[in-house]
Amino acid sequence: MSARARIEASRVAAKAWLDTMRLPGLGGATFRFSQSHDPEAWPGMVLPASYDAIHCLTLLGARPEPDDTLAALGPYQAEGGAFRLPGMKPEHTYKRDDPEYTKEYIDFHITNYAMGALRSLGLREPRRLAFMDAYLTEEGLMSWIASRCWDDPWMEGNAFVNLGSFLIALAEDGDERAARRLDDLMAWLDAHIDPATGLWGEGLDSRHGLLVGLAGAMHIYHLYWYLERDLPCLNRIADLSISLAGKELAGITSACLDVDIVDVLANCHRLGHRQAEIKDLLSRKLEDILAFQTHDGGFADEPADPEGKRLLRFDGWIGGYSEPQGRSNCFATWFRMAAIGIADTILDPTAARPWTFRTTIGIGYFKNKKRYR
Repeated sequence: MSARARIEASRVAAKAWLDTMRLPGLGGATFRFSQSHDPEAWPGMVLPASYDAIHCLTLLGARPEPDDTLAALGPYQAEGGAFRLPGMKPEHTYKRDDPEYTKEYIDFHITNYAMGALRSLGLREPRRLAFMDAYLTEEGLMSWIASRCWDDPWMEGNAFVNLGSFLIALAEDGDERAARRLDDLMAWLDAHIDPATGLWGEGLDSRHGLLVGLAGAMHIYHLYWYLERDLPCLNRIADLSISLAGKELAGITSACLDVDIVDVLANCHRLGHRQAEIKDLLSRKLEDILAFQTHDGGFADEPADPEGKRLLRFDGWIGGYSEPQGRSNCFATWFRMAAIGIADTILDPTAARPWTFRTTIGIGYFKNKKRYR
């Protein structure tokens, strides 16, 4: 079977699997997380299952109906504008020993994905993002930046891309304060990137540190890609990405890391860096991911653990929902199909483009524009 045929077969199988996750009687955009997920026992998990599936179906060109999407996601938006997963409390996560930091992190993360699913369909969230008022003054934004803990650049990368996504959304809706704060955010990032690595963070001198640093930085890079802004040290970023892709990130890792490395490699390629090497690495990663698709048509986050001890949790939700690794779920199916789509766009530019990437920044965003000017 040709590479094109294998990709098309993967797309068809993934869509068919997602169709089996739809919850009956709730419209066409409400989903359970996996075959293991009991929506009555864990109703809160319907939110991430639904926005994951909506993103994935949109990517595959099978976007749900707008009314169904609003009905599926809208009720989870709190009065202050953040989307929240019912039953998930900050003290039940392992993110940081700071309840306020953790609450903000979770609110940002869930809101980015839910808002992104809506806006990629041309919709708007039912309530304004009132929680953003605290970040729309120069003092508020700079205070937030000063409170970051860069010994965990992966978390901070998520925090920056999520806040950036909200600033972009508000600025594009006409909020001049958000546009000014976006300029301030980018100026800070330009000034604090490490010229030796193209990363942000501390203690990145070890191979493990560089891997975590890249996992965080690639989310921040989305701000540069979206704004068509020159990214400092892009040659260094390409060198590091190629090195990690050939070693620590070779083969199948987690759904997060696999889409991360495909994303940054693809963007380095489209901007003209080490293209032959990158195409080879993307080709290998694409083969690995296609071979990892389960028999039911979905994708797992990581390979199954024979002893069943390794668990997939929702963003570190201790005491909350979990299931054994190795099973198809909406989150991993979306992330891995996004990785396939991004790699395919670089490897086969002459083919008819079957991918509809999300229009807001975060996982699943990709704009295949060769040059900015």
